[in-house]
Amino acid sequence: MSVSWTEALATGVGEIDAQHRELLSQVDRLQAAIAREPGAVRRVLDHLGDYAASHFEAEERIMAHHGFPGAAPHREAHAAFVNAFGRLRRDYDLDGMTEGMTELVGGWLVDWLVGHIVDLDRQLGQWLVARGEADKVARQGTWVVPSGASLRVLSVTPGRGLDRAGVTPGDLIIAVGGKRVSELGLARAAQSLAAPGPGGLTLTVNPGGDPQRVEARFVPRQTAVNLPSQG
Repeated sequence: MSVSWTEALATGVGEIDAQHRELLSQVDRLQAAIAREPGAVRRVLDHLGDYAASHFEAEERIMAHHGFPGAAPHREAHAAFVNAFGRLRRDYDLDGMTEGMTELVGGWLVDWLVGHIVDLDRQLGQWLVARGEADKVARQGTWVVPSGASLRVLSVTPGRGLDRAGVTPGDLIIAVGGKRVSELGLARAAQSLAAPGPGGLTLTVNPGGDPQRVEARFVPRQTAVNLPSQG
């Protein structure tokens, strides 16, 4: 079942709605990959999983910062989804995209996300709007998070460093300044992105998360990256 953003899903909080649009767009990309590009399914699954978990963490920071009283069941729902999606991802590694898994993606995955937005996320949005705090939720801008031994790019700020370097959402950054992210450590790698120095910074990326493609990107000296959460 295809899923598209509609105003019926709006929470009233611009940044949360923007992330929901992207999340649902990725579900559509997953369904398209299942139907027409089976070789891309693993990459889309990984991007979707990273984005969903990072979106949930962002929402939980918003709830904590603003003192939302309904945070506990919201966090529990997030944890349940992450566990269920993790099982789906492991099943894919074992069995590939079976008919049953295709039904899960078109059924459970779509229904859960839409239901969660309509129920719990709209409760959060309505509460923030009622308190006059909806506009105080900070925009993510450039957004980079850990993904295994790499950094996953979830979003870039138009016209800024990563965007000007040709880095796009879904790319995996595997090396920074000639050193692998696994060697630098996630925190140091992200800090290097945030302050590339006067000479700029060379990155090695897997475009679209495709491990078969390795390309170089050059980041100008000024950029701004949200450091990935270290838990």
